[in-house]
Amino acid sequence: MNNVDFERNTVPSAEQIKNERVTFGGDPEASFRVLFIGNSITRHSIKPEIGWMRDCGMAASSIEKDYVHLTAAELERRYGKICFCVAQLAEWEGHTEDPGVLERFFEARDFGADLIIIRIGENIPKTVTDADKLSIAFEKMIRYFAVRKNCKILVTDLFWHHAVIDDAIEKARVRVGGIPVRIGDLGEDDSMKAIGEYEHQGVSHHPGDRGMRYIADRILEKI
Repeated sequence: MNNVDFERNTVPSAEQIKNERVTFGGDPEASFRVLFIGNSITRHSIKPEIGWMRDCGMAASSIEKDYVHLTAAELERRYGKICFCVAQLAEWEGHTEDPGVLERFFEARDFGADLIIIRIGENIPKTVTDADKLSIAFEKMIRYFAVRKNCKILVTDLFWHHAVIDDAIEKARVRVGGIPVRIGDLGEDDSMKAIGEYEHQGVSHHPGDRGMRYIADRILEKI
């Protein structure tokens, strides 16, 4: 059964990012390079009309508490200075068969990541029924960014479980040799969400600080 939050998600994939699709953080001179690929859970620009007033992973209480920056901070603690890149691909989720969309993210591809963390899929249309076809699009997307030989690829399932999309992600992950990171159970637990912190239902059902911490921890367990 699909997670009901997937079915009632009211944060549209369009216009999640109003400035740069690709941003960078950390030390640009660092040799360890990490690429985060995601949607609103990874980064969403300020959108007052839905009560979202930060530019970070929705619905963390600050940029430091979203899963990207929690993960980056721990990697830096473990390994020293890192450079990281965030590619917000909500635009791709609605146009998975359009190869031209990926070309708009060439800066993330040219970043040449050693580690790629794929955490995306919740904005793919609810009407999608062909997991095999979708898996091909996921594989092409991952391979577009995995340009460095022997780069490590981590792939999460959806925060809001959807059987067809999760199946497609898993099939693509296997073909690219990615490492699985399971987070779907977190989306079934309301304590992992920001419920009560925002009036907008779509925003409040995104992971809050606790959910972001758990997502980061699950990723870090696999690195």
